[in-house]
Amino acid sequence: MARMIDADELEMFPYSEVAGTEEQIADWIEQVGLSGDDTASRARNLCWKVIEGFINVVKTQPTLTQPPITGDTSDGYHTFNELYRHRAILFSVICNERPDVAWKSKRHHDGTMYDGMFIVGIDTPEGQATYHYDIEPYWNLFRVKELELAPEWDGHTSCEAIRRIGTLTQPNEWVSVYDRLPEPGERVLATDCGFVGEFYINKRGKWQRYNVNCSELLMALDILYWMPLPAPPDRRPPEGEA
Repeated sequence: MARMIDADELEMFPYSEVAGTEEQIADWIEQVGLSGDDTASRARNLCWKVIEGFINVVKTQPTLTQPPITGDTSDGYHTFNELYRHRAILFSVICNERPDVAWKSKRHHDGTMYDGMFIVGIDTPEGQATYHYDIEPYWNLFRVKELELAPEWDGHTSCEAIRRIGTLTQPNEWVSVYDRLPEPGERVLATDCGFVGEFYINKRGKWQRYNVNCSELLMALDILYWMPLPAPPDRRPPEGEA
C-alpha cells in the first residue's frame, strides 16, 4: 500500500533549476526512505511538478535593472550636474584669488584635449592641482592667464589635488624663509621686519633687489619673510558689458 509523502520529506529535496535530473530524484527517494513502486513513482512525478513550478516562478519574476547613471542622478540632495557646477565655481574662486599661480589652457602639453573642454590648474607648494571643465559655460569663469599648452601632468590624483589645494598660502600672508623660499628669479615682496621691497633670489641663492633709481642690482638685507607679488588690477569690463 502506498504511503503519504509528508512536507518534511519534500523540504529535503534540493530545489533549483539544475536539480532536475533523474539521478537527483532517485537519490532523494532513497534518502527519505520511500519504497514501493507506486510510492516511488508518485514521488518522482511530484518532484518533477515541483521543479517545473519552481522554474516557472523564477522565470516570471520581474528583472530588476539598475537605472543608468547620468548627470541627473541624485543622492537625494544633489545631482551630479549640481555638484560639478559647485566644484567649478568654488575652484574658480580659488584660482581667481591666486592668478599669480593659476592658469588655463584649451590644450594639454601634447596638444590634445577632450571635445569641448579645457584644463585649469593652480601651482601649489606641493605641486599642481588641475581639473577639466566644459568650455561653455565655464571658460570665462576663470580669470587667469591662458597658456597655449598646459604644463605636463605630474601624475597627481583627485585626492592629491584636494590636499595640495589646502597647502596654498593666502595672497596676503607672509611666508617664513625657514618654511619655504620662492623659485630663483621669482619677483616677490620681502622684508627683514623693517624694510619691505621687491626682491628675488639670484642664481647663487642670494636675495637681491632692484634699486629704485637705477637698474643696478643691490644685495638685500637679512630677509626673514616674503610673499608673492599681488596681481595687477583687472581693468577688463564685467562680462557682458562693452
